[in-house]
Amino acid sequence: MKKNLHSILCPKAVAVVGASKKEGSVGNEVLKNLVNNKFNGSIYPVNLNETEILGLPCVKSVKEIKGQVDLAVIIVPAKFVVTTLQECGAKGIKAAIIISAGFKEVGAEGKALEDLVLKTAHENGISILGPNCLGALNTNPKISFNATFAPLKPARGSIGFASQSGALCSGIINLLPQLNVGVSNLVSLGNQADIVASDVMNYWQDAADVGQALFYLEGIDNPGTFQKEASQLAAKKPVIVIKSGRSSEGAKAAASHTGSLAGVDVSHQALLDSCGVIREDNLRDAFNTAMVFNKCPLPKGNRVAIVTNSGGPGILTTDRVIEHGLKIAAFSEKTKAYMREKLDPKASVNNPVDTIASASVEQYGEAIGAVLADENVDMLIVIYLYITGQNDIAILTHLNNFKKKYPHKPILGVFMTEENFKDRIATQLPDNDIAYFSFVEEAALGLKRLYDRSVYLNSLKVKAPSINVNKSAADKIIKIANERFKKMPECKNTLTTFESLEIFSSYGLPLPKYALIKSEAELKAQSARIGYPAVLKISSFSESHKSDIGGVVLNIQNLEQLTAEYKRLASIGGLEGILMMQQVKGAREFVAGVSSYEDLHMLMFGLGGIFIEALNEVKFITLPLNAHGCNKLLSSGKISKLLETVRGQGAIDKQNLVTLFYKIDRLVSDFHGIAELDMNPIMADKAGNLFVVDARIALK
Repeated sequence: MKKNLHSILCPKAVAVVGASKKEGSVGNEVLKNLVNNKFNGSIYPVNLNETEILGLPCVKSVKEIKGQVDLAVIIVPAKFVVTTLQECGAKGIKAAIIISAGFKEVGAEGKALEDLVLKTAHENGISILGPNCLGALNTNPKISFNATFAPLKPARGSIGFASQSGALCSGIINLLPQLNVGVSNLVSLGNQADIVASDVMNYWQDAADVGQALFYLEGIDNPGTFQKEASQLAAKKPVIVIKSGRSSEGAKAAASHTGSLAGVDVSHQALLDSCGVIREDNLRDAFNTAMVFNKCPLPKGNRVAIVTNSGGPGILTTDRVIEHGLKIAAFSEKTKAYMREKLDPKASVNNPVDTIASASVEQYGEAIGAVLADENVDMLIVIYLYITGQNDIAILTHLNNFKKKYPHKPILGVFMTEENFKDRIATQLPDNDIAYFSFVEEAALGLKRLYDRSVYLNSLKVKAPSINVNKSAADKIIKIANERFKKMPECKNTLTTFESLEIFSSYGLPLPKYALIKSEAELKAQSARIGYPAVLKISSFSESHKSDIGGVVLNIQNLEQLTAEYKRLASIGGLEGILMMQQVKGAREFVAGVSSYEDLHMLMFGLGGIFIEALNEVKFITLPLNAHGCNKLLSSGKISKLLETVRGQGAIDKQNLVTLFYKIDRLVSDFHGIAELDMNPIMADKAGNLFVVDARIALK
């Protein structure tokens, strides 16, 4: 059933079931917020014992209300919620916010009651938000809807904020004025019995007054649906997620808090990365990022200029900019010559520009204008420290004027000045349109988020490479293996190494020369084709970790050695045969693989070899794959450095890796029955060519 979020966020008539005269009660606070925020619609308090509350006439049941009602806000004890929903259904109400608690968050009995509530809602065609939630609000002046029970005075803005924690909603809304941002919609998800985060994402895709979406999540239900909706929303608007439960202790706390099952964080990170979602670790960074998106255009490049009146903050900012993968812009000689003419002789006109502590407001303006005019500059951070004179408002005024002149270049301010700076802005510069911070680290992160968003949107335009595969050959191998699994349960649904290699071959994955050997005569014939040095390894029906049992022999130099090692390996039981393989010479080993994640697959890439678990230098992305996902896999930490020319080893063509990723994606897309897939290691030879030298496929 499509969720009716429009009636929840844009209702024309609201029934408050459980409205109360008692000061401080939830029923009183919800009604008070609707009245005091001047809701632009009809309000109907529902109370068995009252005739009037806050000047509004009461009815004993929603069935007594004359006229249509879009939304019921339910604030009755948990045991009465089912009956209330039945009455709402009889009245024709199609949406409800259930603020009442006492459901799955309290245990098995509450879970059973919540299941009954959901069943009743579906039977009556009602979409429900909650239960156990704070409510919802919409700051659009045409609606002015606030159906929450917290004393909130939300600032009007473009952020849509949805949270699994109701208390967090309350705290954040009250902090927004200090963070210099405002909200359009607020949705407290509560237990997510019906409406979940992905439903809100779907609704906000076409919500004109939601410019960016911010979510606090403790668990992710139905990852496949989440991926679809988050990807579609992120293609239109910035999506920022705070996903708690990174640690095992945090995951347990999240599960006990909302009743949701928090999965392994690596899966959640892979999912968020694949969708183009920005994940922040804390609330401060999340709202700072939202403010930056609200105030700044996306940059055309990653070249940053820094203007400051003190060298130290300029150096700190430079470090953070580089750490975030951005570049320090190289000014043209014309720009530097102009600044030498306008600034104090002791000033530095290189990047970062140090106007020195005694710089006047005019000199600051000259430096800012000069670097913004430079074609080598894509973004600007201006840092002001209150050292000699209080020029903060004047410099912020300069930034606002330059923003109008250079609307395509992001400008951020860092003001280390007096505590009343924000108050003075409100009175002296009320139309300020510059995002500003107290610390340089916040500004540097803001520019990274802007640039990453620009790169993400550009990646959506990149087409996947065309791939030719032999699906029928792979299908034949899998069918034969499935028949064997019925007879040999000890195989644990794992294909042999040879079968896995043959499937990889049918999908065009890069393999060295190899052959399955079952006799010494075959061994001699294949050695002439494959050559030396060579590798022998067992291909077992039941053992996939060959090196653990001495089933791999490297660096075989001649036929005599080859024959001796073949005879030794052939004595191992349960073999399909012995694999002979061309040995790849190279110092770099990578790993790629696929694992299941509920209704999705995750693709892994990273540093491989026998120490893969110990090194743990891998990156995951959920499938299906796109150019953004490929960028995530290839741009991570130590992995990206080993793809370049290093220690006499040639650079690896990243496009070859991208094609390899898409071939893996196509394979698991064609065969949903694949549960796990490993390519460990993928060897890079000295020239940078890639070879998959070991393979494992496990079926569901």
